Amino acid sequence: MALIRSGLIIMMLALLSACSSISQQQCERGDWFDIGFDHGQQGRTLAKGKNIIYDCLEYGVRPTLQDYKRGHQEGLKDYCEPENAFTQGLNGRDYNPICQSEEFRLAWQQGNDRYVVNRHRNEISSRLNEIDDELKRIHWQLHSEELTRDQRRELKHRRHRLEHEQDDLRRERALLPILDNKLELHIH
Repeated sequence: MALIRSGLIIMMLALLSACSSISQQQCERGDWFDIGFDHGQQGRTLAKGKNIIYDCLEYGVRPTLQDYKRGHQEGLKDYCEPENAFTQGLNGRDYNPICQSEEFRLAWQQGNDRYVVNRHRNEISSRLNEIDDELKRIHWQLHSEELTRDQRRELKHRRHRLEHEQDDLRRERALLPILDNKLELHIH
């Protein structure tokens, strides 16, 4: 019974430490400028720093908030570069309003626009593959001697609808390069 309790206690401590945003060793090391810099480069808010302070206080370590804030501001300079905003948008990440810059927002929008086009292109390709597979199945089913007239008519109707959808998707996919060319990249 004592062994089971010990195991439960260890498991609970492990779960609690997993919830913490910083380890005791990191708190004791206390390189607050670097921690703030890393968080700024990742586009995190200062609220993350407050959580760290509370976590470290629980370990009995008093962090230096001023160093964290200075590091955070320096890291934000890197994060708030328009090139980073474009990359964030291109990778489909949500807009992060931490950078109070119109240039940042516009660069993110340009990247996000390209992301949307690329995602749509992939969705079209995926759907075209599904249609091809379904048309092959229908082709083989239509060669079956065991079909009733109604089943055969339904399969031919389904094939017709799929071919129509396939044509529409191919036309849409053919237009995507035109849309892609209209998305101009203006990062200063």
